[in-house]
Amino acid sequence: MRRLLAILIPGLLLLTACGGSPAAPEPTSQTAGDTAKFDSLKLTDNGDKKAPGVDFAKPLDVTEPTIKVVTEGDGDRVKANQIANISILAVNGADGSTLEDTFSAEPEPLELNDELKTGSPVIYNAFVGTKVGSSLALAIPGQPAAQGAA
Repeated sequence: MRRLLAILIPGLLLLTACGGSPAAPEPTSQTAGDTAKFDSLKLTDNGDKKAPGVDFAKPLDVTEPTIKVVTEGDGDRVKANQIANISILAVNGADGSTLEDTFSAEPEPLELNDELKTGSPVIYNAFVGTKVGSSLALAIPGQPAAQGAA
């Protein structure tokens, strides 16, 4: 099995059969935000069912959702209305500590449909057109602590 591997939104594409219509131009993944923030990012393959090792200059601080393909895979391009089965590795941008890791479990389906396109266009546009086996990185701005919160 091949994976669309990413820091925060990795996925394994489950291809669906298509047929009958003329070939449309291949979509390409779209970056968003200040992607230069990912220049120091290094991923290390830790094997099947294990999250990649992640190293980056800390703190990683963004003011808007930022996403880009870190390394391009060699599989087919992901198309609209397909289902990507995703695993998540979420890390703290301040210190690199792991917040969530779902790589050891079965991937969860993510429908690349119009609802996602409308609700999360940054994520939709990054996935659609990405090649299977690619590594994507997503950073979102942190939430400021509430005043008086411990």
